[in-house]
Amino acid sequence: MRRAAVSSIIAAMDDADLLQRWRDGDGASGNQLFERCFAPIFRFFVNKTRSLADTEELTQSTFIALMSARESAPARSSFLTYALGVANHVLRHYYRDLTHEPEAIDPLASSIVALGAGAHTLLACAETQQRLLVALREIPAELQIVLELYYVEGLDAAAIGEALGLAADPVRSRIQRGRDQLRARLDEIARGESDTPPPDADSWGELIRSAFPARILSTAFAAQQ
Repeated sequence: MRRAAVSSIIAAMDDADLLQRWRDGDGASGNQLFERCFAPIFRFFVNKTRSLADTEELTQSTFIALMSARESAPARSSFLTYALGVANHVLRHYYRDLTHEPEAIDPLASSIVALGAGAHTLLACAETQQRLLVALREIPAELQIVLELYYVEGLDAAAIGEALGLAADPVRSRIQRGRDQLRARLDEIARGESDTPPPDADSWGELIRSAFPARILSTAFAAQQ
């Protein structure tokens, strides 16, 4: 069978089949899984770090961890939710390193600004979008994570819960609390910096989503045989 035909078959497979083929030694199937996850994993980190270099390092660390754990990864219909869970674990270690604190961090209690990631987003976008992304960085980190997965990746509460190890109902609660805190922070920014009113909540999804790159122009990490 020609290589193009094989590639087409692999691209059409669901994640569970690709994972099994990867475990059986098919590197092309592992590459396909990674290609599906690469942009979402990069986006997961890009508005939560101090620098592009940190984002790239955390992305690479996530894929190294995924390669190491391929035998224990659950055979889900969506490998992405598992990969995002690994990325969330990598991010927690990153924040612990930033704060130089040995004890566990409660991400619900601290924003990434307070944890040392800085106030400014790495994403270049319009002023209204900048305000939204800055405000996201100033609400508790776990609420930021839930909102970005909801708005940027379009995941529902069940999928977000699968990624973060939560039931759907607590995720829905965090989405609502995140919206409430984001609205309050946007109001504070508007009062302190400009007479321009904050964006309406109905526009948040499109404004936030369009600020993140749809594709990442980078070489995907190759799966190991």
